[in-house]
Amino acid sequence: MPLAKPIPDYVMRLWRKVRRFELTRTLRATEKRMEYVKQSLAYIDRVEGRTPR
Repeated sequence: MPLAKPIPDYVMRLWRKVRRFELTRTLRATEKRMEYVKQSLAYIDRVEGRTPR
């Protein structure tokens, strides 16, 4: 969808800032989740008496 006039510079700057924040936040959340998943797997392995890899 072509725009009638070019997007102002400050809008693009703001959008990139927001986008970057969202990406870094998502990345951090994913890292935490991965850590949690690894801990959970290790715990389950321990409980079931499996040898840790």
